[in-house]
Amino acid sequence: MAGRAGGYAKDYGVFTFTSVTVYEIVYGLELKGASSQLKKVMAWLKQNEEITPTDADYLAAATIKATARKQGSVVELPDCLIASVAVRLNRRL
Repeated sequence: MAGRAGGYAKDYGVFTFTSVTVYEIVYGLELKGASSQLKKVMAWLKQNEEITPTDADYLAAATIKATARKQGSVVELPDCLIASVAVRLNRRL
């Protein structure tokens, strides 16, 4: 992940992530009891750009989730929200 984040930051000048991403990182590291790693990650994230999904992003996420489900795939809400923000900002995932 660090390599991809670095490549993204190089392409866009900053690493952009969503508040949903922060939730997923905190959840995963708390679950593992990795408090020192969590502190490092949070410090690094503060040096970059956090984006909070808008009302429109939630609506787009619902459409993404429904479309995927109709096609036989299950995509979790956090992934749909992150994707909807990426589409709005014309950024890669």
